[in-house]
Amino acid sequence: MVHQNNTEVKVFSSTELRTIVMLEKWTTLVIAMAALGISGCTNGEDNPMVGRHKALIAYQEGNYERAVQLREEVIEKHADYPYLWEVLYEQGVAYLDMDQPEKALPYFDRTIEIDPEYNFAYIRRAECYDMLGNYEAALADGNKALEVSRISSEFADLFLTRGNAYSQNGEYEMAAQNWEVGLKIAPGMVPLLYRLSDFYLRTDRVEEALKMIDRSLEVENQNPEVNLMRTIALARLDRLEEAEEALKRTQKVNKENQDNHIEVPASLQELMQNMRGAGTSVESPPAPMPLTEIADSQSQQEQAYEVSRKYLISQGYECEEKPEGDLQFISCKLDDQSYLIRVKSVADAQADSFGLTDAELEEMMKQSPPAGLIVVTGIDTSTSSPQPNPAGRVAAFTKSWRPDPARLSPIAYRYPLPKAEE
Repeated sequence: MVHQNNTEVKVFSSTELRTIVMLEKWTTLVIAMAALGISGCTNGEDNPMVGRHKALIAYQEGNYERAVQLREEVIEKHADYPYLWEVLYEQGVAYLDMDQPEKALPYFDRTIEIDPEYNFAYIRRAECYDMLGNYEAALADGNKALEVSRISSEFADLFLTRGNAYSQNGEYEMAAQNWEVGLKIAPGMVPLLYRLSDFYLRTDRVEEALKMIDRSLEVENQNPEVNLMRTIALARLDRLEEAEEALKRTQKVNKENQDNHIEVPASLQELMQNMRGAGTSVESPPAPMPLTEIADSQSQQEQAYEVSRKYLISQGYECEEKPEGDLQFISCKLDDQSYLIRVKSVADAQADSFGLTDAELEEMMKQSPPAGLIVVTGIDTSTSSPQPNPAGRVAAFTKSWRPDPARLSPIAYRYPLPKAEE
């Protein structure tokens, strides 16, 4: 922690900054669900989004030179494009991926000229300076990135989500790195403490696990599972008297907590036997987090379509009648502008994210302007027939999806959803 102008500023290591850069490549505060109004774009060839999409495809295929060429055409033809700073930034990232920091630098300069609050441009420019040996400038940009980041607990949520995604893919060390960075941002965030405690226990880093567990219990001490983890950690460290007391505490909390009741050993001896049976250290890392259940049956898609259509009409859109067959898209109009909106349904009412496949993203990007997206959560999966007043809520909506090639991963397109209002 350092102080600037009497204000405490979080300081990250170079490894952690690289992790932040990787998060930004995945989503940028994980690709905001923002509506894009493209003024003056009447056909595909005159639409900067088309050029960006073509560059996206070339970029993901590893054809960086082609991506750079296409993006340069967008920059030259559309100087008044509202999101020109994004294109400039993407161009700089492409040159960095080509190991040409001297060519990347001017694009980050121009990005910062347009948007001096864009923290990732400073991070990437710092990377350029570092590669070019200008370490003082790299440090200055790194500090500036921290200054303008306004890092918040919402940012920590993103690292939690990203860590969970890495865990799902079996990349446990990368998952832990993201959880650790998230914890620097929000030191008292219980889900992060829990994930790291479990990870450290399973990878035989018991002392570190115990520290995380104790921090978690300082915030919330009535969770029987975390109390049991503390008992296990103490037993693994041969601190048996403390483990005995921790087990009694776990049993008491478990008895009082009917909503989160777990199976707790009756004695420390039983716990130790269970540990010996499983081995002193867990051989495999944590089990992958289950991804949000996607509602993909025809009846569920019909429910999502009806919820989406009612929402769009309430927002002033003129929507076509429900067509026969394919209900993946809704055609609608607003102020004489036509839109095609992709309907995405998610079963879990409390879902905090949703996924898009390569095929879905490609299908949306074929349109000009790109198709929009509406996400409906809380779809009823128990029924196989359409309902007259289907359940579900619109969790996110954008009338035109805007890609950010430098911020998408070709492995997993996963985006956060805003929390449901109470």
